Amino acid sequence: MGSTVIGIDGCRAGWVVCTLDRDGVATLRIEPDLARAVGSAPYADLALVDMPIGLVERGVRAADLAAKRLLRRWNARVFLTPARGVFDCDSYPDANARSRELTGKGLSKQMWHIMPKIRAVDAELARHPWLAGVIRECHPEICFWGLSGSVIAENKRTEAGAARRLAVLAQIVPDAEAVVARAMKQSLRKEVARDDLIDAMVCAVTAAGVWDGSLRTLPEQPERDGRGLAMEMVYRDKAAIR
Repeated sequence: MGSTVIGIDGCRAGWVVCTLDRDGVATLRIEPDLARAVGSAPYADLALVDMPIGLVERGVRAADLAAKRLLRRWNARVFLTPARGVFDCDSYPDANARSRELTGKGLSKQMWHIMPKIRAVDAELARHPWLAGVIRECHPEICFWGLSGSVIAENKRTEAGAARRLAVLAQIVPDAEAVVARAMKQSLRKEVARDDLIDAMVCAVTAAGVWDGSLRTLPEQPERDGRGLAMEMVYRDKAAIR
């Protein structure tokens, strides 16, 4: 087993990549495209990305529904992933109508703007099938729940929300706040937000569970899509962390 894990989160400029080693040393960088963001994934023990992996043909992914149930009154933090056929649409009205046909639910404008990144992950795994299992899906809010044992109520974009999340990360990455602050100074706000950096780091901290056996999945027995991709959200069980 190697010595690094990776966390990846989307941002306005492309993708935030957090690399974490066994000593708890984390680095953050921004990559403009997914190919560069996942370029080091084959050399890491695990890469977790905050983006859906695996798409249903009809209906809704069980992983999304399980995450919403877990987050309870904060369930709006998890979006329902569109069915595969929705990604063929070229306009929001068409995608919205197609979504209603395939899932029984309309498509939010926010999800419409996220879809290019979901499509990019799906295409990357189609081009390089061997990356399945090397790159897996997570959701930052589920990751923080796993690491802290409870849902963090404060919104991640507030000062209180950032402080709560950084305190959780500091248990694994002692200088988490300094690493994020340094990355903020080195980037423009139009390129990346503080919560993007924090989310990428929690993805990496969660991936570190591959070293101590604390990784779990939501749902416990994930479904697979038509291409065999696991539809799951990986998290780390606080009680199993060593």
